[in-house]
Amino acid sequence: MIEISLEQAQRFILEKQGLLTTKPAKSVLEVARKIHNIQIDTISVVARSHDLTIYNRFENYTEKEIWDNLRRKELFEYYSHGLCLIPIEDYPFYKFCMDDYRDREKNSRWEKWLTVNQKIVDFVLNRVKKEGPLSSKDFKVPEERKSKGWFEWKEEKRALEYLFYRGDLLINHREGFQKYYDIPERVLPLNISHEPMTIKDAPDYLLNTTLSSLGICDYEEIKSYIRSRTLKLIWNNKPSLITEYLEEKVKDDTLIKVNVQGIDRTQFIKSTDSKKIETVKSLESAEAKLINPFDNVARDRNLLRKFWNFNYKLEAYTPAPDRIFGYYLMPILIDHQIIGRLEPKAHRKESRLEIKSIFFENWFKPSKNFYEKLAKGLWKFATFHNCTEITLNDKINKDIKNTLTSVL
Repeated sequence: MIEISLEQAQRFILEKQGLLTTKPAKSVLEVARKIHNIQIDTISVVARSHDLTIYNRFENYTEKEIWDNLRRKELFEYYSHGLCLIPIEDYPFYKFCMDDYRDREKNSRWEKWLTVNQKIVDFVLNRVKKEGPLSSKDFKVPEERKSKGWFEWKEEKRALEYLFYRGDLLINHREGFQKYYDIPERVLPLNISHEPMTIKDAPDYLLNTTLSSLGICDYEEIKSYIRSRTLKLIWNNKPSLITEYLEEKVKDDTLIKVNVQGIDRTQFIKSTDSKKIETVKSLESAEAKLINPFDNVARDRNLLRKFWNFNYKLEAYTPAPDRIFGYYLMPILIDHQIIGRLEPKAHRKESRLEIKSIFFENWFKPSKNFYEKLAKGLWKFATFHNCTEITLNDKINKDIKNTLTSVL
């Protein structure tokens, strides 16, 4: 057992994540391999989540560049924490997940649908096999089956998604945000195994992936970093069984127990990281970073509460009258601390970044140095969005607005 401060744990996580490090990533693929899964989301008040996740770790990133990596077969799409882009070499684990999904088809939500639509599924799969990458818009729908509302999928689109869940089709590329499906044989590179990982190897894969990405964990992070039914197959989703597995890894010297000041439960790190976590540098960031709601350190709200005592909720899905802070609040990261939240909006036609609101945590007392770092971070954020102007909404606290305006 080793003992560390909460600050050491925070810095260690951020270093592993590439958010506070002396060795920032030099490519999209390097980011993906460091943090494993990059969640895709459609909200676009500023750049989409997958772009922002990479931008914060790879300074020279260009918006939408990640789709080039998908085309080059360096990444693939599948469900990890959510729908994510994942390094192609990790395909065997997800092939295991796909096969499990296939095995659970009976008594699933698809069973009844398939009794009516199996012919459509066969038709869609055969067309893709013969013609190559196709999207849902390539399938014409008979007049009598046309959708009556935007939220209703035509059956051909459902068939594509069904075949994707099962692994019969993968995403070959995207045009805009439109997915083009193809068979795995034409999507996977020749050097990537098409065989599924065995259930015997899955526990170590989950552990190594979580600790390579976060550095420190207990059963919570094992369960959440990759959300997979594998956890039910291996441990029946029981924290006690996952902890028992972690304890076994301590006995064989793979892991070391860590007592983090302020956290009740024992944490675990790789034995090879024992010196690194005790000597993690007091590195300061040159500017503040805005963390998107689906970033790998923010999407698991328990992780934010546990290591930063930061209670965070994306209120985009909350009715407007019930919102406390705003529609799209982004946590503000400065050095190793998350000190508040800020709501930006990119008015792209006007080349203007609007800051709609800023809220600091009650314990945080902003200094002039902080405001300078925040201003620098906001200008970098604005430049990434091709914005040449930053404006502050009148609803922002007057003292905050005046001080920030003076350094922008």
